[in-house]
Amino acid sequence: MSHVANVNQDFDIYILMTMRCDDSVKQSVLDSISVGWVAAKATKDRVSALLPVNPAQFANLQTFLGLDPLTADPETFTYLPELWPSFDIVVTSKQGYLDAVRFTRKDGLQAPRISEPEELTAWSVTIAELAEIFGPLEDGDHWPPYEEFLFSTASGDRYGAGFSWGLLQDVEKLASPGGFGSLNL
Repeated sequence: MSHVANVNQDFDIYILMTMRCDDSVKQSVLDSISVGWVAAKATKDRVSALLPVNPAQFANLQTFLGLDPLTADPETFTYLPELWPSFDIVVTSKQGYLDAVRFTRKDGLQAPRISEPEELTAWSVTIAELAEIFGPLEDGDHWPPYEEFLFSTASGDRYGAGFSWGLLQDVEKLASPGGFGSLNL
């Protein structure tokens, strides 16, 4: 059984500050919750220090988020982020380590209707949703929590999409085999 972790603004800020979206997107969110850039970076560093890569990493995150590792599911839980109200974050464990931390759209909510890559905005879709719209996706670079996928439109245009924690951060049109062009998300 998957347990649900309560809102923890520090964890939301940690997720935000580790994302690869444009800093102006982050700043807008920080402004909306009255948190300055320096304080947000300090929060990110503090939370990072609580989650060293070791077999207690998953339990440490459970404890930080108010779950009791002795009674909670040892393999998965769901976190309800306040900063992304349309999404949940599903956290899974493998031998005590964080295996995956992924945004998923809340049950009952639908992904936005997108017909062209230019309509995509930061945080608008998950990896699975992008695959449904423009799939199949080709693997690009992966360095968790960052992932890149490539896709083509029906007209043959090629794009690269960057994700953090499974949530879209940016899209770039591949102008030519050797060049890139940004969609400015």
